[in-house]
Amino acid sequence: FVGGHYKPVYTCNTCGRRTRETGHGEADCEMCAYCFLVAGLQNSCWDGDLTQEEFAAEVEALKVEYKRT
Repeated sequence: FVGGHYKPVYTCNTCGRRTRETGHGEADCEMCAYCFLVAGLQNSCWDGDLTQEEFAAEVEALKVEYKRT
């Protein structure tokens, strides 16, 4: 937050990429959308809402969507 407004561009605290808010609420954590979504999936896995296999499949889908290797 700068002066009550989101910074238009920031560096992801997880992967270091320069990014911006994309509508997932990730700017509050200063994470890129990919890292934010993976963190949410990890939490779901830890909470028992996803199996490890489901988690892995979801992360692979995000890697394709966000062009991560």
